[in-house]
Amino acid sequence: MMTISKKNIKRNGSIIILLTLLLSLLFNLLFTVDINAAYISNNLKNRFVYDLENSDSYRVLTLLDTTFEQKFSNSILYINPHFSYNYHEQEADSKLNEIYLNLYYNNFDLRIGKQKVSWGKADGLVVTNLVNPRDYTNYPVFAYEDQFQAINAVKANYYLGSDTLELIWRPEFKPAIYDKNMLAANLNGFNIDNSQKGIETELENSELLLRYSSLGYEYDYELMLAYIWDEQPTLHKNLVKKIVSPVHHRLAVVGGSFSTMRDAFVLRGEATYTDGKYYNTNDFNRYQAGVVERDQVKLLAGIDYSYQDYQLSYQVLQETILKHEDSIEQEQFTYQMTFLLKRMFLRDRLATELSLYYDASQEQLMAKPKIAYDYSDKINFTIGANYLLKGEQRDDVIYFETEYLF
Repeated sequence: MMTISKKNIKRNGSIIILLTLLLSLLFNLLFTVDINAAYISNNLKNRFVYDLENSDSYRVLTLLDTTFEQKFSNSILYINPHFSYNYHEQEADSKLNEIYLNLYYNNFDLRIGKQKVSWGKADGLVVTNLVNPRDYTNYPVFAYEDQFQAINAVKANYYLGSDTLELIWRPEFKPAIYDKNMLAANLNGFNIDNSQKGIETELENSELLLRYSSLGYEYDYELMLAYIWDEQPTLHKNLVKKIVSPVHHRLAVVGGSFSTMRDAFVLRGEATYTDGKYYNTNDFNRYQAGVVERDQVKLLAGIDYSYQDYQLSYQVLQETILKHEDSIEQEQFTYQMTFLLKRMFLRDRLATELSLYYDASQEQLMAKPKIAYDYSDKINFTIGANYLLKGEQRDDVIYFETEYLF
C-alpha cells in the first residue's frame, strides 16, 4: 500500500486557479444557451506628479483601466487590464489587475481567479482587511484600494437571508512589496540572505480566511478567522556571520468589526487578536536570531458625522504587544490616527477635502488636501498634494489629474 504525505503533494497555485477558471468558463460556454453582449468600459487618466523636495523630479503618466464583463446565464467573466506609460522615463507597462469568473447559484456564489477583496469598516487603516497584501512602493496613494495587490484565490459566499458566510482559499503566498533601497539603508553593515524568505506553494502552505457578516436595520457586524502568513517578514540576525534573513511566519487571527448609525453619526469599530506574531529584540542572549514571538491586539474606533454639505471622519488605531519586554524594539503601544474634513459645492460637482494621517510611533504627520471637480459624466479633474507636516522621511508631492470615462 502506498502512502503519500502532504509534503510530497506540491501545488502550483497559479496553475490551479488558471485551470479551474478555464474549465469553468468552458463549461459555461458549452452548456449555457443565454449569452448576453459584453460590457466594456474605460477609464483614461493623465497624471502629473511634481516632487516638492527635488525640483528636478517629476512624473507624467497616462493610465488606462479597461473593464470587460461577459455575462452568461449563471456567471460573469470579469477582466480588468491596466496599461500605463511614463513619459519622463519613457517606459510602458501593462498588467491584469483582476481576472476572475463569478458563478451564481441559489443562495451561493463562487469566484475563481485573480481578485481583490475588502473586509472591515476602517477607512485607510488595516485591521481585519487581511485578504490582499499591500504594495508599499505605490506612492503617492491616490485611492485606498491602490495600495493592495490582487491575489489568486477561490472565494465562496453562502447567503442566509441578510447574513453571509464567506470562505477564501489562497493556494499561494504573496508577500507585501517594499522598497529594496529602504531595506538596504537599514542593514547597518549586515548582508541580506533571502534563502528563508520564500514560502513554497504547497497544500500545507495555503491560506484560509473565513468571515461571517450580518446586515441589520440598526447595526452591521462581521466576525472573521484567518490562518495566513505574515505579509511583513521579520528580520532574523546572525551576529557572527553579519547576516540578516527575512522570514515570514504563520499567523492565526481572530477578529471582527461593526458599524451603527445614530442620527447624523456613524460609529465604527474593528478588533483583531493575532497569535504567532514575531518582533525584533536586542536581547540576543535570551532570544536566538534577535526575534521573539508575542501575541498582538489591534483595536480601532471611528466616528463619521454629516451635516448639510460637510462630512467629518475621525479614526484611532491602537496596536498592543502582549507580554511586552523592554528589549523588544517596537513599543508596547503604538497609535495611528486619521482625520477627514470634506465639503461639497455646486450640487456635489465640486468636492474639497483635507485628510490628516498621524503615526505616533514614527512621530509623522501627513496632510493630504485635494480638490475634485466633475465637469461632466465623462470628464473629471483633480488637484492635490501629500505634504509631511512633521517627520524626517519627506516625500512631498503635488499632483494634477484628468480623467475621461468612456
